[in-house]
Amino acid sequence: GTLCEHVECFSFLSNDSSVCAGHGLCVGEDHCACSQGYTGSACEFPICNGVPSNDTNAVCDGRGNCSNPDVCECSQGHSGQFCNLNVCFGIFSNETSTACSGFGNCTSPDQCSCVDGFAGEECQHSYCFGV
Repeated sequence: GTLCEHVECFSFLSNDSSVCAGHGLCVGEDHCACSQGYTGSACEFPICNGVPSNDTNAVCDGRGNCSNPDVCECSQGHSGQFCNLNVCFGIFSNETSTACSGFGNCTSPDQCSCVDGFAGEECQHSYCFGV
């Protein structure tokens, strides 16, 4: 301000609602103290499950985007709070009694790995002695 009572953080005055991306306080020149759930020099990155949103290979299990603290927007074929579940033919991978007909594991979206004795896209066919 005119009497130097407001410090600047990344071109925003400390009393501007947009300072520190609206997710922190400007506590010194270009130094933001981020609110819980945000990180980055200007508090511009939300954190999901302890991983900053700019770590795109790790945040939301590498299967989605972190839009707000602990809020993942999962890519198609993935689900769960942190996108850690695959979806096989509309069923979450942790629903072991129904995913892959209960006779396999949902290893990636719409991909079942069947137990011995079962085959088919959803492990829906049983066979005996390789028949």
